[in-house]
Amino acid sequence: KHVYTTYANAYDLTWEPKGPGMILRKKFIERYISEGISVDFSRGAENYKTRFANTVRKNFGIATYPNRMHALRGKIFHSVREYIMTHPRLHDRITKIRAQ
Repeated sequence: KHVYTTYANAYDLTWEPKGPGMILRKKFIERYISEGISVDFSRGAENYKTRFANTVRKNFGIATYPNRMHALRGKIFHSVREYIMTHPRLHDRITKIRAQ
C-alpha cells in the first residue's frame, strides 16, 4: 500500500488570507487519491487535518525519567508543547518571535 505522508508546509504568511496552502494541499490530496495512494497528515491536531481527513489515528509515546522531578518537568514541557501545536495562531507567533 502506498502512502503519501505530509507534516508541515511553508509559504509566505502575507498570502495566508488567500489560502495557498489549502489550495495546494487539496490538489495534492485529489491527485494521490485518484492514483490510489493514501494520505497521512502525520501528527498534530491542526484544523486543516479535520477538514480533509476521514479517519483519525491517535499517536502516543512512552517516556521514562530517572526521578519524579525530571518526570514533572517532562510532563509540563510536553503539555505546553501540545497546547502550542494545537493552536496555530499561537504557534505562528512563537515561530515569528524565535526567528527574530
